[in-house]
Amino acid sequence: MPDIQQSGDFKAIVAQTSAVLLTRGVEAEPVAVSDVVALMVRSVCERMTVDPEEALHLVRPESVAEAITAAADPGREGAEHVYAVRPVRVDASTVAVPVRILGRLVMAAAPAGKYATLNGDGRTASHALDLAARRAGQARGANDRPAEGSCSAQHCLGLGPRRPPRPRIP
Repeated sequence: MPDIQQSGDFKAIVAQTSAVLLTRGVEAEPVAVSDVVALMVRSVCERMTVDPEEALHLVRPESVAEAITAAADPGREGAEHVYAVRPVRVDASTVAVPVRILGRLVMAAAPAGKYATLNGDGRTASHALDLAARRAGQARGANDRPAEGSCSAQHCLGLGPRRPPRPRIP
């Protein structure tokens, strides 16, 4: 099975599955999608007694996406432990806020993740810590922007394409 995971067809199914998940408003970690595709290919191999290459052509991205969304459904028992799947938020609104205030939002995400962990809500904890880690990484580039200005919420939350840094004037 490991050699089939290196094939172009396998990687294409993983990419197509990620795209289908995005159309359903869900984002999943690529490693998790790859593991689910591998499991489905292995299941088809065992049930139909075919080679992995043949089984790969029987697995459809839509069926993989359906299995992932069903497993991550919050109403399902045990779904609170699914940490690799989260909803996609798109917000194109713009707000004028000092950059230091936006830094406070980043600092608030870490305690939110801590309290969610203490309360046993692994999905929220994972999401909060993911947001905090992404924003901390982007904070390094905050000096490239003026302290006051217009910042799209999509950019500040890391949900959209990042604007290129402004050139420094010597």
